[in-house]
Amino acid sequence: MLTLQAGEGSLALAPEMGGSIVGWTLGPYHVLRPPLVDALVQGSARGMAAFPLVPYSNRIDHGRFSFAGRTYQLARNFGDEPHSIHGVGWTSVWDVAEVSARAARLTLAHDARGAAALGWPFPFEAELRFALEPNGLTVSLAMTNRHDQPAPAGLGLHPFFPRTREATLRFAASGVWRNGTDHLPSEHVVVPAEWDHRAPRRVGSATLDNLFTGWDGAAEIALAPTPITVRL
Repeated sequence: MLTLQAGEGSLALAPEMGGSIVGWTLGPYHVLRPPLVDALVQGSARGMAAFPLVPYSNRIDHGRFSFAGRTYQLARNFGDEPHSIHGVGWTSVWDVAEVSARAARLTLAHDARGAAALGWPFPFEAELRFALEPNGLTVSLAMTNRHDQPAPAGLGLHPFFPRTREATLRFAASGVWRNGTDHLPSEHVVVPAEWDHRAPRRVGSATLDNLFTGWDGAAEIALAPTPITVRL
């Protein structure tokens, strides 16, 4: 495990657990959700504060997709979930390429041979960078195709934020995909009133696992009653 420090900010990383963020604190406050105890024992990135999504994010329908005239079948990687989800980065051990007091660079090489091909059939290399500041964090994720032909690819980050008692969320989007019973997008609609977050909206017990479209690229999470506000 690695620990970065900048002022009162502290960032704990676990390259061996999917290149995940174990925790990010600012003084006594958690900016990201603290890790789940069971996940620490089991070494599972799913219970960490954040993890990388590479070489794809979200679900692939029953792990089956077609590309360049060929159909591929991926292994299921999420318990009883029938779909393959979030790629192979979050279940892999990452290498520490560079580390300093405030920054770290992790790398991952996926060779796509043998059993590894069931996770993703195309070889690639990925790089994950963290730069901690006293009042902020920059995370960047990059991927390079190492196949001798074009290959599909997608990237993402999966942060978890504390669901504090009075937490609010603000972002603007024009549309959203409703999910079917199989948890896959099924219908694109205008954002309904109950999902409109253009003004700060109390998170409460709401559950959203949907793709919003037409997002303007900015979001704000106020973790009240703590003084922490996260701006993306």
